[in-house]
Amino acid sequence: MLTATQQEQGIEWKVGDKAFFEHQEVTIHDVEPDGRVHGVSDGSFITGSFRLNERLFPVTDGGRKIVNFFHSQYEALHKMPGNRLFNWPDLAGAIDSKFTETMRKYHAGDETGVLRDLMFAGVFFARVRAYAIEATTIVVDGIRLFDSR
Repeated sequence: MLTATQQEQGIEWKVGDKAFFEHQEVTIHDVEPDGRVHGVSDGSFITGSFRLNERLFPVTDGGRKIVNFFHSQYEALHKMPGNRLFNWPDLAGAIDSKFTETMRKYHAGDETGVLRDLMFAGVFFARVRAYAIEATTIVVDGIRLFDSR
């Protein structure tokens, strides 16, 4: 039995298949007989859940551009001074949700929606970077409040 997402995409995932998941390319690691994907691997870590299907997308050139955009922005946040101040669980969750939403629009052929999502995501990443830079420069009575390492 295929999920709605698989039916829309015409995909029946198998162990070893490549897919896009949370702004990276992964390999399908575990699939139940009913088609539910329980695990994916990025080569270093395995992510598991009851059903990952709704967050998996086929590897395509257009999809890779979206993945590259989100992944490069996410990695840039990790390299910023002061990144230890970030609320990473919520930040990563928001980024992954926007990535999934954008990929759904891409696979539905909604080019305008994809462009709008990428524009808003770019503004979001820029705002996060600006606030992080600002936070690491706050000084009170000559004392830097946040470590900028």
